[in-house]
Amino acid sequence: MDIKKLLEDMDTGSIRTWRAAKLTLPNGTVVENVDIADDEDQTRFNTFLAATGASASPTVVIAKSQLLSACIDDFLTERKSGLLSDKNLADYNYVLRRILLDLCGDQPIDDLGIQDANRVVKALQAWPSNATKNPALKNLNAERTMQEAAMRKLPLIGPRTCEKYLDRLRSFFTWAKDAGHWTKSNPFAKRRTMTKEKRGEQQKRPFEDDDLTRIFDPALRTHHSDDPHKFWGPLIALFSGARVNEIAQLYIENIQQIGAVWVIKFTDDHDDQRLKNAASKRVVPLHRKLIELGFLEYVEDVKRFGFPRLFPNLPYSRINGYGDAIGDWFNGRYLRSAAAGSKVPRAGIDDPKKTFHSFRYVVINRLYCITNKKTLIAEITGHERGSDVLTNIYITPSEAKEREATMNLLDYPFLSFANYVPGQYSGFFKRLKRK
Repeated sequence: MDIKKLLEDMDTGSIRTWRAAKLTLPNGTVVENVDIADDEDQTRFNTFLAATGASASPTVVIAKSQLLSACIDDFLTERKSGLLSDKNLADYNYVLRRILLDLCGDQPIDDLGIQDANRVVKALQAWPSNATKNPALKNLNAERTMQEAAMRKLPLIGPRTCEKYLDRLRSFFTWAKDAGHWTKSNPFAKRRTMTKEKRGEQQKRPFEDDDLTRIFDPALRTHHSDDPHKFWGPLIALFSGARVNEIAQLYIENIQQIGAVWVIKFTDDHDDQRLKNAASKRVVPLHRKLIELGFLEYVEDVKRFGFPRLFPNLPYSRINGYGDAIGDWFNGRYLRSAAAGSKVPRAGIDDPKKTFHSFRYVVINRLYCITNKKTLIAEITGHERGSDVLTNIYITPSEAKEREATMNLLDYPFLSFANYVPGQYSGFFKRLKRK
């Protein structure tokens, strides 16, 4: 390679950066790991060449691009500095290391080709659901994981999960190109497993009135309300539209009064609390029905036993927070078919597009039909709204009153609920204290 031509190209801007593993000058001088990244580097290198008396072009051996594993390490390290939540980091780590790296091998990243991208896409379409939780798949490489899943006829990840992993791969290769490790077009830029219409169809669905009647059947609720989060979790979701982890991670201090209005403050003030986005930090008035059912009495019971969190028994996961326990319990007891021989009653709702998150859709849809106030509904439910977050946390008593009036428009006259009895979970709390 003509080093002088290379420097001229850098002068014109047609080449911005370059790296040489080994460079041999005409006088025999050997220079290794040359890395020209900016104008200052180029000037210093020109000075160096002049000092060596090089009057002819040295021999350059261009280095291979960085190994895929090293790029993944750099990417994840950079993203750990507050750019991504633990859950998103875990998603990236999973698809980049468990699938991409395992299938393609640890080769220089720039050597990856379209056949590698095809292999990864096919793997995603054959990847088993909950692979990390299945003992039969533990310690298996990617190929064996898919083979074992096919042999056992295990359920596969859904189209939305597949699309999410493809988004993670696109983001990684965009970063790799910006960082100078990848020189080609993004191999996953146009890869999709669903059409735009299909992606829209995959959205979760709200519960219908008949679904809610089944879920809040008094007999079923009595059977499934042995823990406080089982009693209050679905009720808070039904009358607030909050996300499952937002409910599960609440502290007693998040239940406050603004003027005469009792509210829930959804915040991330504690290290074990996190929110989906900035708009999720908000104040939601307690629906009058929750107060009628004895929610404030329950809060006093928790205080009396000295627990700081509203649901002190829920286990914490660095990846998913506290929400897994509520979501897994609810989906298993209300929305999934019973195992053969099971005598535990179920609600009989088996639509896979209905989950605990469907409560959120119920609240949003009903409030919109009643009020048509999109901005106010966004402030209550924590959707992006393009306004200053502080105005939604530090609200005035009059603003709290307006939100309360909107919340109380929610009504489910076809449902009946059991009241909380003060001290109802005293035995539960005592056992928890002993643990």
